[in-house]
Amino acid sequence: MKMSFILYPILYNKKSKYSENINDVEFIRSLPKKLTRIYVINYYFSIIISCFFCMLAAILYVIK
Repeated sequence: MKMSFILYPILYNKKSKYSENINDVEFIRSLPKKLTRIYVINYYFSIIISCFFCMLAAILYVIK
């Protein structure tokens, strides 16, 4: 939930579905890049890792 609150405004320029406040997008996008960069890196890193594990599972399934 916390990641969604920060990532949706940064990546998609939309407010999070968990947020009730209209100004969240403006607030998150106005934060310094040093604070938000780690969340974006973590998001893309998790996508890469999950793709890697899916490919690994497919390779193991084919080999077995």
